[in-house]
Amino acid sequence: MYEKSDHFKQIDPLFHPRSIAVVGESSSGKIGPGFLEAHINQGFSGKLYAINPKGQVKNYETYPTLAEVPGPVDHVVISVRAEFLKQVIEDCVKKKVRSAAMFTSGFREWEGERGAEKEAEILVMAQKSGLRLIGPNCMGFYCPDSGLSYRTDMPTLKNGKISIISQSGGVAMTPVYAAAEMGMGFAKSISYGNEVDLGAVDFLSYLAEDPDTQVICMYIEGTRQGDALRTAMKKAASAKPLLVIKGGRTDSGSRAVVSHTGAMAGSHRMWEAVCRQTGAILVNDIGEMLDVAKLALFSKKPAGRRMGIVSVSGGLGVMFTDLFTLNGFEVPKFSESLRNDLKQWVDLPGTSIRNPLDMATAFFSMGTHPQLFTRLGQADNLDIIVVVLAMEYLGSGNMPGGEVTNYFLHVLADSFDKVEKPLVVIFPETTKAKDRLDMERFLIRRGYPVFPDVARCAKALNHVLNNSPQEA
Repeated sequence: MYEKSDHFKQIDPLFHPRSIAVVGESSSGKIGPGFLEAHINQGFSGKLYAINPKGQVKNYETYPTLAEVPGPVDHVVISVRAEFLKQVIEDCVKKKVRSAAMFTSGFREWEGERGAEKEAEILVMAQKSGLRLIGPNCMGFYCPDSGLSYRTDMPTLKNGKISIISQSGGVAMTPVYAAAEMGMGFAKSISYGNEVDLGAVDFLSYLAEDPDTQVICMYIEGTRQGDALRTAMKKAASAKPLLVIKGGRTDSGSRAVVSHTGAMAGSHRMWEAVCRQTGAILVNDIGEMLDVAKLALFSKKPAGRRMGIVSVSGGLGVMFTDLFTLNGFEVPKFSESLRNDLKQWVDLPGTSIRNPLDMATAFFSMGTHPQLFTRLGQADNLDIIVVVLAMEYLGSGNMPGGEVTNYFLHVLADSFDKVEKPLVVIFPETTKAKDRLDMERFLIRRGYPVFPDVARCAKALNHVLNNSPQEA
């Protein structure tokens, strides 16, 4: 295990505070951000304090000021109006707080140059004691393994392997919810807003070394640190997959960026070039980002574009063969040797062993799956195995629900384990949505990426296959 950098050693403790104070949590019982409850729901085991000069905050340990908290405070979440922020930062400095996430907005993104000047004043104050700032205009940190959260309803899945850094609070949250719906967790979600101090450069460099993060995602609207960001992106992308969504690609989007985070968006062509040169993967939206993340987590990079397609339906197999071919993949004929072997397990009326492999009713002959998939994985002219599932068949008379379907899925996943090549599952969203989602979650838990259609699967595969740094 290599020695961690000084930068990692400085940033990592911020994700493991022993105590947290929330300044600005309501004393009136009105609905607010709920930062204290969010940390409790996430299982934070350290001390939690409410800071409010107007009185007791629910049943939390409450003090009028930070100075009156009897013990040390490692991290502060600040949720006050902009005109009160300087005083809170001054209190943090006096208390020797390690880090502060500023939910407070109304600075660069609202007042332009004057707001930027106010941010600079806050940074000068913080630097007196080494206080590190996140924000303003941000949600802060979500880290389930250490009990950090910024909303009361954030998923509590532990041991996630994806992390995201985001200039937007909303984009820091949405992928976490979407991934949890599929049964995938996030290691960290970092909303950094206007990045008066810590920002994309710092967190990219940190996540590149973070042992809990296997895939890094980034939503960015603009930067004031172009060269440093390029260097950080290259470092991160050389260590693990880096997936980037760039906000403000159009003229209209660029205008929205200025009022959102006050960042300079830059041209889309420039960002495309940066991603190409650094080895980052530029994606269009959150769904595409999670599709590529699934592949990166659960599958090694295919050696090529030659596919073996296994389907329960002849029509679906034909249609998906066309679609994958149109997306730049090959579906070669199975070799004579492979076809001869497949005949042992797929030799019924209505089946086909040419590629796609149309298994028809043989799909439900569970005892033959381990040998069949083992043999497919050994085929010299295949790089990727694609398995097509369909709820129309899994819920039919051939495959009744409940324990039988559950057993079938276990046999299927055990058989997939025999395949030495990358394997992906296409599972269209057609009927019985809840049952299908349960099956998708099971397959993802077993380590197999599942896609609802060919277009999304092909796009994700193309991102992975086409990705390699290209020097300018």
